[in-house]
Amino acid sequence: MTFFVPGKCATKGSTKSFMSHGRVVTMADNPKLKSWEAKVALFARHAGVECTGGAVVVDVVFNMRRPKTHTS
Repeated sequence: MTFFVPGKCATKGSTKSFMSHGRVVTMADNPKLKSWEAKVALFARHAGVECTGGAVVVDVVFNMRRPKTHTS
């Protein structure tokens, strides 16, 4: 199965973990991450991806623009 998610991807950035109600919670510091994850999930569902609750294998290809500061 293949699907495409348009837009600029969001990295997790730095993460911090802490205890909350006896559980370890890990938070990412990128404010754009949640909307990116929601967008990926939406496009995956529209492509027919179903959550099986088991292990999966994922191959990911990111197409990114070359930075303007890059020289050949």
